[in-house]
Amino acid sequence: MTQSGMTDTGMTDTGMTKARTVKTGMTEAGMTENGTTTAGAVAAGTVADGAVAAGAADRAQGAGRVEGADRVGRVARARATEAGPAGAAPDGARAGLRIVVLGASGMVGSRVTREAAARGHRVLALARKPASDDPAVTPVAVDARDPATLRAALAASRADAVVLAVRTEPADRDFLVDTARTVLDAAARTGARVLVVGGAGALRSPGRPELLVADDPAYVPEDLRPVAAAGVAQLRAAQEHAHGDWVYLSPPALLEPGRRTGRYRRGGDTLLTAADGRSWISAEDLAAAVVDELESPGSERHVTVVHREGPPAA
Repeated sequence: MTQSGMTDTGMTDTGMTKARTVKTGMTEAGMTENGTTTAGAVAAGTVADGAVAAGAADRAQGAGRVEGADRVGRVARARATEAGPAGAAPDGARAGLRIVVLGASGMVGSRVTREAAARGHRVLALARKPASDDPAVTPVAVDARDPATLRAALAASRADAVVLAVRTEPADRDFLVDTARTVLDAAARTGARVLVVGGAGALRSPGRPELLVADDPAYVPEDLRPVAAAGVAQLRAAQEHAHGDWVYLSPPALLEPGRRTGRYRRGGDTLLTAADGRSWISAEDLAAAVVDELESPGSERHVTVVHREGPPAA
């Protein structure tokens, strides 16, 4: 099963289907005890069973407007989009970071944890029942639904960065909003940078830049708007922190487990497509993009990534 922002019948020329989407931003088999998705399910605003992860209404502050995928290189911040081999940070990147991953048991969070640890960062993996054999990873028992416990864990973490990678099934707007506010408030006190792994629905619809993917019936039918609204509310909660140090990273339409190539394109706030016409990336390469963003922070509030063809990273 894939996690996607695609519908289940009829491919378009962008590689995205347009007949019917399913549960957006939701897991395929329930959530973990800390409100994150189960392994193999969708984490952090990605989609399940061909759905668009919903979220975002207003454009995030500082984000460059991208009218189409071909403008990405001109509009988005110039940066390398080929991650180095796992275990090495790119030249000039911040090394030895202390990174908190909230949602560390999910599809995205677990891979971000491994990627960051492999690059020599110290990782605090937050979950209700955390586990890790990696000496660079410190499991921390935290229930994301308990804001007091979460605040205490973040305050004690001395983190340089926090990755917020949680989603629920069914969509729980209040949980997503409250968790985002708790994390952003705590980070503002400690000076940590926050990266929210959001949803494809937050992006502008290709060919219809006046619409968000979440508002485009080609991708999100009426009966799934409540799910999309939960993601929109989460992004708006982040946007309330106008002076905070945070970025919202939208995956492309299709996100699924795969292999790490270390190759991707980075764009602004419009859904991108790869050379094969599909809007997709492996969860492993999304994790590489997340850690790249922490090591080499940009000024935009809203960015996205998509697979880029080429030989695998060594």
